[in-house]
Amino acid sequence: TEILCVEDAEKLNRLEKDLEEWLHGLDRPKKILVWVNSKARAQFFDEHFYHQRVPCAALWQSRDAWQKKLIWRQFCDGVIKVIFTTDAGCHGLDISAVDVLLHYDLPSKVDILSLRLHPLRIWYAKVVMYVNLNHDHDEVLSALVTILSRNGEAVPDWLASSRQRDSNSAPAWDRNRGEDPDQWQAQQWDRNDNGWNSESWWQNDNNQWLDSNRWQQEN
Repeated sequence: TEILCVEDAEKLNRLEKDLEEWLHGLDRPKKILVWVNSKARAQFFDEHFYHQRVPCAALWQSRDAWQKKLIWRQFCDGVIKVIFTTDAGCHGLDISAVDVLLHYDLPSKVDILSLRLHPLRIWYAKVVMYVNLNHDHDEVLSALVTILSRNGEAVPDWLASSRQRDSNSAPAWDRNRGEDPDQWQAQQWDRNDNGWNSESWWQNDNNQWLDSNRWQQEN
């Protein structure tokens, strides 16, 4: 796991640079999954990088199931190279086909972070995380240190020194509920998917889906 300290104002430029390297570097093109915290951001990135000729698509919780399946099939087949998704958007998908898992946004809840970093989910992938000490939730940052340590991963000095780790810093799912984080329900994951008027997005979704589907037609 590669933990990078990135300020909010620098994150988009860093994302553009990293995608360029992973897609056009010396190694073979990568299949990249980018986690974001809202449907609106997933849609923005899909549009932004499509116009930069990046074969990409977006997933979120309320997207039609047939669209999710088709996007994922095209991703596994190499037609689509980058997927921007909320946590709930990719729930139930087998991410073993992914080469790079990028946490553009850290989640706001410890339960979701523990799921993202479950060893069985990230076994084959390169994991990169953008961390902002001034913006990300303190509880999530403390849990990140704990989870990395438990997984046998190195914790950057700048991150470790920013946390006050003691016996009370265990993740909430250990300290309060004792639940297996794998039991967390998908509908609880992404609060940012809620509150959108699906009808107002219907025309835009169709247009965007047609744009994304051009990768199949052009290739």
